[in-house]
Amino acid sequence: MTRQSIKHGFILICGVLLSAVMMVRAAENDPHGQFSQWKKYAPSARVPVDLYVMSLCPFALSAEEVLFPVVKSLQNHVDFRLYFIMNQAPDKTSTHGPGFFKALHGEREVTENMRQVCIQQHAPHKLIDYILHRNKNHQKADWQVSAQAVGIDPAVIESCVQGKQGTELSLDNLQKHLALGASSSPTIYIDNEKFTGKRSVRSFASAICQSIEKRNSRTVPGFCRNIESLPDTVASAKGGCKSAVSPSAAELKNPFD
Repeated sequence: MTRQSIKHGFILICGVLLSAVMMVRAAENDPHGQFSQWKKYAPSARVPVDLYVMSLCPFALSAEEVLFPVVKSLQNHVDFRLYFIMNQAPDKTSTHGPGFFKALHGEREVTENMRQVCIQQHAPHKLIDYILHRNKNHQKADWQVSAQAVGIDPAVIESCVQGKQGTELSLDNLQKHLALGASSSPTIYIDNEKFTGKRSVRSFASAICQSIEKRNSRTVPGFCRNIESLPDTVASAKGGCKSAVSPSAAELKNPFD
């Protein structure tokens, strides 16, 4: 064996050991297990599921009740994002916070929209659990009960909502529905295709699972092989909440620019 081949072998071993150390450190710094999920399912392999809603729209609440359990069951295979149908207020009462926006169901809905935007930023792995808990008590003002029930610090979220960050996150979030032209709550896109089927557990599961199989037929989860055994719960409310005519995304103004 030549000195050069020994040198190359030594460099290769060092590279493997360094990669292993980096992976261990990444896993240690990932308390929610997102790194281990990434190793198995790269982002490009995940099916995008985009939900456009108004947080106090009864049709949206009903759809979330049947969609979210499916998303949770397939969380390693799905890239879920939540977007809100609201706009900048023409007669803004402040330069940031809820007074900067308007929504079909008033300021209470604007505030809840912004809370969920902030939770999606600060505690994304707890967003669905928060919404499912909050939807059962959405008429009550004490949202902190739902936040604490799922392990979210209400102070962090309230600071986000009332401050610069919440306004900027919300501006970025609502650009999505304006660019898409989504004005009805709920509007659902699965794998970049508008979902027009029945709002039921089996219909949502079937649509998502079909896209999973198209992307990687070798890693179809067991959940997708047992769709017919699922209870076919159907959303109790049919229809949608329609927003008024929206401005274009280009017309949005960031007060901090």
